[in-house]
Amino acid sequence: MVSHISLRVSSLFIGLMFLFACASVPQFELSNNKNSKIDSAPINDAPIDDLMSPERDFLDPDPEFELENEVEVPATAPEMPPVVVCDPLTDGSVSGMAQAKNGLIGKLSYLLPGEPIANSVFDFWLLNSMTAEVEAVRGIEYDLISSQINVPTRSFDKGFIPQGLESEPLKTSTGEILVENFGIYYQSNLVLGEALPGRYEIATLSDDGSFLELFGALPNGESFVLNNDGNHPTRMRCSAQVVEINESSQFPLELFYHQGPRFHISLILMWRKLADNQEAGRDSLCGASGNSLFFDFSQTPSVPRQPYLDLLARGWEVIPSTSFVLPNDQMNPCVDE
Repeated sequence: MVSHISLRVSSLFIGLMFLFACASVPQFELSNNKNSKIDSAPINDAPIDDLMSPERDFLDPDPEFELENEVEVPATAPEMPPVVVCDPLTDGSVSGMAQAKNGLIGKLSYLLPGEPIANSVFDFWLLNSMTAEVEAVRGIEYDLISSQINVPTRSFDKGFIPQGLESEPLKTSTGEILVENFGIYYQSNLVLGEALPGRYEIATLSDDGSFLELFGALPNGESFVLNNDGNHPTRMRCSAQVVEINESSQFPLELFYHQGPRFHISLILMWRKLADNQEAGRDSLCGASGNSLFFDFSQTPSVPRQPYLDLLARGWEVIPSTSFVLPNDQMNPCVDE
């Protein structure tokens, strides 16, 4: 008797699973722990639309029912081009130097007015403990594609302009143009490209915070980290660590950036080839900051000031687009081949 009841209950349960398929997705909450890079957040269950597509062959078809104006559905839907923002922190122009394999791919996260102003690049991101992927606290589903990281200090009052959408800027869920309190998470691979092999020191200029990690880039196999985090005007942050790069080098790259209060932004990723006996992190402008120090942002486009020209004269250069290779064999949709 017990076995018959169990069998009926099991059958009923299986039938309900086919008719009402449901699932749950992890929901993430913002962590306030600033002592770690990105913290795993608790997972709560929340219903979503059906994920299953149950077979319904067990339903008897109605022989008298005929579908009028039946349209033949193609076997495979045509691929839709990705919706992207090309060179998102610039004026929307695309560098002509990058090739299809070159660039960095990013995603966007933002906070709403009334929420605390972010003090760190990590205030916008959470680590999905199930997939180990970085998740946006509140994201907008666009790919951000940069050919290189070269944004001199400038005003950012027009926001992110998606490609092919009649220059309509991205807006928050409350309908405001997104110009502050946002973060970008970039991924790429750093390679030699057209540069000369050798020992390199790396620096960032950023307003507000940035955080760079090159995985396995140090001689002992550990990651290279360059922390320029926090709310601050354009600041040059250098590292005493040296990265050796040759033709076979390929270092997975993560770059976090955030813009706190409006309006000025900057983000430049630079390197300088060192002599064999030269130490890294010794430039006189390492640690220097000021929105008017490196560039005159009152002009459009921004004009380099003497300190920035001095950096170039001392061998610093913006890391070129050919030294960034998109992950997972992705192609850069912003480049016309």
